[in-house]
Amino acid sequence: QFGYDGIPDLFTAVWQLIVILLIEECGFYYSHRLFHHPLMYKYFHKIHHDWTAPVSITSFNTHPLEHVLSNSFPFMIGPLVVKAHLSLFWLWYGVALLNTFNSHSGYHMPFLLSPEAHDFHHLKYDLSCRVY
Repeated sequence: QFGYDGIPDLFTAVWQLIVILLIEECGFYYSHRLFHHPLMYKYFHKIHHDWTAPVSITSFNTHPLEHVLSNSFPFMIGPLVVKAHLSLFWLWYGVALLNTFNSHSGYHMPFLLSPEAHDFHHLKYDLSCRVY
C-alpha cells in the first residue's frame, strides 16, 4: 500500500524515483520482449503495431493481457516496492504518461526525449524494445 503520512523529503523522493524507474524499465523491457516472441506477437502485441507511424492515443491500443502484464504491472510494482507516498506515485504517474505519449507522438518536443527510436520500433517491430 502507498504511504499517506508526510510528504517525503527530497532525498527520499529522488532515491525512490530512481528505484521505481529501474524496476519499471526492467519490467517493461522484458515483458515487451516477451510480447515480441513469435508465439505471442501475432495474438497479443500485433494490435499495438498496427500503427507503423504511431500517434499518442495508440500507446493504449493494446490487448488487455498485454496492457496488464506489460503496461500496468511494471508501472505499478515500483511504487509498491518502495512504499512510495501517494504524492510521489502521482508524480510518477504523470511523468510515465508524459513519456508514453511523447514516445508515441511522432514529434521531437523540446526538452523531452526523442521518439525516433520508438518510431523506428513501430516501423521495424522486431528491433529496439526499450522505452528510451
